[in-house]
Amino acid sequence: MPSTAQRKSDIVDINSEAQVASINPATGETINHYTRESREAANQAIEESHKAFLSWRHIKMQRRVKIITDIAAKLEESRD
Repeated sequence: MPSTAQRKSDIVDINSEAQVASINPATGETINHYTRESREAANQAIEESHKAFLSWRHIKMQRRVKIITDIAAKLEESRD
């Protein structure tokens, strides 16, 4: 497991476009690297997520369950 010092060394400037590592905390293994998005891109994603939430919250629970179940089934099919 990575030490606190190792984890702190992975912190980068929020405004940089550096690569960020996804690390399994149980093993310390690097799973993948991702490019950090800009602050503007992050804000846009938050705004779009909020808009989606505003419409999603009006969908009845039974319909939401059907939508999520259908998506899960399609993901399982594509996994094979």
